[in-house]
Amino acid sequence: TDADKFIKEAEKENLEATVVAEVTAEPVMKMVWNGNTIVDLPRSFIDTNGATQYAEADVVPQGTGDFLDTPATGFAAGNFADSLKGTLNSLEGASRKGLIQRFDSSIGAATVVWPYGGKMQNSPEEGMAAKIPLDHGTTHDCSVMTYGFDPYYTEWNPYAGAYHSVVESLLKLLAMGVDPLKARLTFQEYFERMTGAESWGKPLAALLGAYKAQLDFGTAAIGGKDSMSGTFNDIHVPPTLVSFAVGMTTTDKVITATLTGKGQKLYLIKCARDGKGSYKKDHVLRVIKAVKELIDRGEIKNAAVVRSAGVAARVAQMCFGNKLGFDFSDKLTEADLFSKSLA
Repeated sequence: TDADKFIKEAEKENLEATVVAEVTAEPVMKMVWNGNTIVDLPRSFIDTNGATQYAEADVVPQGTGDFLDTPATGFAAGNFADSLKGTLNSLEGASRKGLIQRFDSSIGAATVVWPYGGKMQNSPEEGMAAKIPLDHGTTHDCSVMTYGFDPYYTEWNPYAGAYHSVVESLLKLLAMGVDPLKARLTFQEYFERMTGAESWGKPLAALLGAYKAQLDFGTAAIGGKDSMSGTFNDIHVPPTLVSFAVGMTTTDKVITATLTGKGQKLYLIKCARDGKGSYKKDHVLRVIKAVKELIDRGEIKNAAVVRSAGVAARVAQMCFGNKLGFDFSDKLTEADLFSKSLA
């Protein structure tokens, strides 16, 4: 039977497989224990999904202005060196290498991009890329996965912050050489314990923001995980909606964020904003189209997404992997280099 074949295949992988149920024509779910029927439920009852529940949600206006108009954490006006050190020392700009090293990124020898690039392995990449596993032969096809999330952004405004999470994850795919408009998403959500209409308003606002981004860029979320228990006494987690974006490409088309040699030029591309904490969809789509064309022509060697630590910190990180330096254009102002950004 199919079950016997499946069990034998599982045994080859040192996995235990057991038949736990059989599908019958009778629309009833039955469970038997020690010869006694302990569950006997008609399918019509199961289809009701139990008692209907309701909750009121009150979306409280938050975050006036534009989150990304503010200076990056650690900025010291008038002092480039102190500002660079400060932004790199902030939670937004600090290295996460110790955390990343807790996970083995080399499993299966299919890794295309290491978490940190360069001969010093000190330049954080935008995401993971790994070849598709095969029983026999080789392949150049690989999956690429990135994430987007800024806890300070979603705390400032759950709606705009969740929209930002989706856009950030898609732009990271683009920076790695993958078409973000063909991506699929999955969300990880985490909120405080639901105690009333105002607390319910935070996940509602975040999910609406993420949904709007899906509609704007035609990228559907398939699956996800949520939790509404992030409270200890009077301490709450920030409204959390992490967007994971997954796309496909080939190994020869993957782009890294690690600068590889002197003489390279970097260009700053900013996504236009609407002044209300979000982005102008049409401009983001034009940016995606333009960058894709440059990638297709082989004119982009390295690329990275600037986040809330600012431009200067991200460029420094791109240099660390191969111990390179960088000269910024005199046309760039302090605000250009040390403001929270998505570029």
